[in-house]
Amino acid sequence: MLKLICGVRDIPAKAMIGVPLIFGHTAVATRFFGDLLTDPNAVPYKHPQDYELVQYAVYDEAQDVMEALITPRVLYTGVEFLQHTKEREA
Repeated sequence: MLKLICGVRDIPAKAMIGVPLIFGHTAVATRFFGDLLTDPNAVPYKHPQDYELVQYAVYDEAQDVMEALITPRVLYTGVEFLQHTKEREA
């Protein structure tokens, strides 16, 4: 099974907050990011424009091999996620 190695990047600081996280599916990573953006106690809540969900690598569990992406892939910015959520609710 392929897994995604992701992190939440603080755009102005050009640094990941916390540690890399392993997700079995993009939808799970997206839900995690959404929880951070909508939790008043989480750091990204006040400044969603400053954060993005980024995939850094793929881990192949069957082969026990991890492959870093040459260019990290932005899955969602905070603003994109909140806009997408608003459109789905409308």
